[in-house]
Amino acid sequence: MLEHLHVKNLVVVEDLSVEFKSGMTVVTGETGAGKSILIQALSLVAGGRSDSSLVRKGASKAEIVATFSLNSGTELQTFLEGLDLENENECILRRVIASDGKSRSYVNGSNVPLSTLKDIGSFLIDMHGQNEHQLLLRANHHRLLLDDYAGTQKQCEEVNNIVNNYQVVKNEVEDLQNNNSLLAAQKELITHQLNELIQAEMTQDELR
Repeated sequence: MLEHLHVKNLVVVEDLSVEFKSGMTVVTGETGAGKSILIQALSLVAGGRSDSSLVRKGASKAEIVATFSLNSGTELQTFLEGLDLENENECILRRVIASDGKSRSYVNGSNVPLSTLKDIGSFLIDMHGQNEHQLLLRANHHRLLLDDYAGTQKQCEEVNNIVNNYQVVKNEVEDLQNNNSLLAAQKELITHQLNELIQAEMTQDELR
């Protein structure tokens, strides 16, 4: 659930913070009040396209931060754990757009590619327009829709658990291999130093 949205220097908004409660939230106002900017901010923080025109005139950058609360054991949490981006039951998305049009993306404080922000944002935000359902246009959600239709969520969860366990074991094997390589290098160095001392045929007094 979206709990907090902070928008800074986006279009005409200088600094805005909005708190959201559980249940449905309705935003109303006259034309030009800034309703569409809130929607645009959510789109940007979920990986939407950006450009320099979105930065407020006179500002060096625009920034959007969205904080979401997560339920335990969700597919998103599994996804975040696989990327080492988990943050207990909270997910914080941040997008910074510079005045030159370049942007940076962050998830739970870590810099990530825009594609990763878009993938994570798709779990959290589903945008509906007048003429289209945005979720249906996202290729990475087609499998999820098929799995829901086929009722194979349990099998998918089992496969995900197997893959996660495999990754854990793989990382442990790589750590052991790296440790063995380090130990082998240390052994080689010590053996080389010992051979040099033996070849030097130094006396006990010289070794002191």
